[in-house]
Amino acid sequence: MPFVVSGLIGLCLTLVLMPPLIWVAQRVGLLDNPGQRKVHVQPIPVCGGIAMAAGAFLTLLPWWPLQGALEAYALGALILIAVGVRDDYKSLHYRWRLLWQVAAAWLVAGSGVVFRALPLLPEAVLPAWLAFAATVVFIVAVTNPVSS
Repeated sequence: MPFVVSGLIGLCLTLVLMPPLIWVAQRVGLLDNPGQRKVHVQPIPVCGGIAMAAGAFLTLLPWWPLQGALEAYALGALILIAVGVRDDYKSLHYRWRLLWQVAAAWLVAGSGVVFRALPLLPEAVLPAWLAFAATVVFIVAVTNPVSS
């Protein structure tokens, strides 16, 4: 239950932080401009990740100091945030983004946070190496659409 409450608080914080961050992003020119691979036709502020990160990290404060899996999650998330902000500011080559995404996922999976079974086959326990690999692939796969 505490994680549900933390998640709801994080969501509310994110929603509250979005308007001021949009205002700041527009003033300092932190915008994603329309282009060949873009679906938008007007510049849009690129600050959603910062608001989401702030909401997520502020909800970790009750568990400070972080240890074990929470520490690995926080460090992995910080890597992804730093890469995302850098990519928003000045576009990163996809290989560098992918390298950092894999590094962050590797860190989290290396802390022991891994898929022990697959959702469609919950009774089948994965060997450690496959659980590790599946977790890294999953984290990179769900991170990529958000950061691309």
